[in-house]
Formats: sequence, structure tokens, C-alpha cells
Amino acid sequence: MCIRDRICPKCGNKLQQFDHVEPSCIDVAKDEVSKLIDAIEQDFGYTNVKLTFSGHRGFHIVVELPDDEANMPSDARREIVDYLKLSYINVEELKVRALKRGKRRLLTLPPRVTDGGVRRRIAKILASKIAYAPLREFVLGHRQFIDIHTLAKFFEEINRTIDEAIAEVVVNIDEKVTIDVSRLVRVPRSINGKSGWIAVPLKDLDVSMFEMNPEVLSPFPDTKLVIMFLIDVPELTVLDRRLRFKRGDTTVLEAAYALYFVLKGVARLIGIKR
Repeated sequence: MCIRDRICPKCGNKLQQFDHVEPSCIDVAKDEVSKLIDAIEQDFGYTNVKLTFSGHRGFHIVVELPDDEANMPSDARREIVDYLKLSYINVEELKVRALKRGKRRLLTLPPRVTDGGVRRRIAKILASKIAYAPLREFVLGHRQFIDIHTLAKFFEEINRTIDEAIAEVVVNIDEKVTIDVSRLVRVPRSINGKSGWIAVPLKDLDVSMFEMNPEVLSPFPDTKLVIMFLIDVPELTVLDRRLRFKRGDTTVLEAAYALYFVLKGVARLIGIKR
């Protein structure tokens, strides 16, 4: 939680800011989770993976490593972060390039799904945007050969798409959490102290089915609380509901919403509604 007091340059009153995450941000995080799980399973070959909603603004992925890798040091974890974020990738090497071999002129091949690694991740996006069927089938690995005339015809489109794909392929993860070997792992089904919501485990690693459901996330789904707001709260979305309050407002809310505001420091708990 982050609350900061600043002075409004127009009226001179204190401005208060608190940390809030819109559900749309969780949808963005879901896309990143899907990319990360794909890389963990397909690029690294790890299959013992567990996924949990953090109970606040993201997801936790825990990979149970084999004994010889379980004590992986921070330096090795940094290399994994760099790989996922394409920190040191040479984009030009992924593109179709003209090479000279004596009097012969050759073209390098574009990334293919069968290449593995970063090239596989690029190829998946490349294939989704290529309209010419023979070239698309080649990138997907369903076709073994592609003639040089086809590459020469489409190489500009291929290279332009690769440039666009780079941003989509980068996996945005919490670097500090990934590298720090001393971090504690949040216990699944525990309550997150920044929101009052449960850290919900997700079965089958299917993040697409996850929704910000108050009945699932609240530890007290059948309880309503009386709270009083300490500051003006502009209209915002909490879980599945648009809410707005003025300083001094006293209201009754389901625990999933009430605890969120209380733990953010913008409201005070008055009592329990029976």
C-alpha cells in the first residue's frame, strides 16, 4: 500500500494517493502469465509448475526444480530473466538476410516453430500474421522447404513482422522476485494483507478462466462490513463493481470490497452488519 500526501497547486489542499489496480491490469497480467508458462514448459522443459493468483495485482508461478537445479544461484536466475525479456537478443540475426557465398547470393531462413527457444516464440507470432499459406506452413514446421523466390518476395514483410513481434514475445516478470533466492513464497489460499483477498490456486495452469470473482476471492463471502471513508475516492473498479465515495461517507459493503478499502488505508472499519 502506498499513500502519499501532496499539495494541490490550485487549491492548496492535500492530495492523497493510494495503490489501486484495475481489473483490466489483471487481464494484462494474464497475457504475461500465458507467455511465461509457455516458455517454462517449451523452452526450459519444466513441467512441475504451479500457478496462483497473488490475491492482489498479479500471479505467482512456482516451478519445482529437480535436485541438481533447486539451489540455482541468483546469477543463473538473472540469465533466465534476461532470456525471457530478450535483453541481449540480436534482432538482425532473426531476420531474413542476404548472404554472399562467392558468386552465389543466399537468403537466411526466417524463424520456425521447430527451431525452439526465442526463434520458436517469434515464429508463433510470425505464423499468425502471414497470409501466404505456403510460407505460413513453412514457419509452422508443416512444410520442409521454401523456395528462394518466395523469401525474396516476402522478406520485407517478414522482417517488419519480426520487429513487431519482439515486443509481444518479451515476458514482463518481476525481476527482483525471480532473482532473489531469499524470498518467501506466498502460501496458496492465504489472505493477502494488501487487499483482503485470497491467493487462489489455478488448476491446470489455465489463467484464461480466472475472473475477479468476489465470492471466490473473499475469505468472508457472506459477511458485510460497515466502513467510513477517510478521503474522497474517485470512481474506480474494485473486482466487478464501479464504486465512488466521499470523505466521511459511511456505507455497508460486502467484505470483499470493504476490506480492500480498509487495507488500502482509505477507510476505517466501523462494524459488522448482522
